Amino acid sequence: MICKKCDTTLPEGSLICPTCGEKVALTEQKEKIKAAKEKTLEIELAQLQKEYDEIVERTEIEAREIENR
Repeated sequence: MICKKCDTTLPEGSLICPTCGEKVALTEQKEKIKAAKEKTLEIELAQLQKEYDEIVERTEIEAREIENR
């Protein structure tokens, strides 16, 4: 692993960079959390878009039915 602050190669299992003191384990964990949140948001967005598209389609169908009466 490499320290994102000073680019020092870190010994396996390091929690703190021996060169600059960066808390590398916390930084890595924060990045994982951020990535998970972004992935979750992408999934939620896709689901909301699908629901929206279905509502638009049903609305258009219903509007055509009303026009044809």
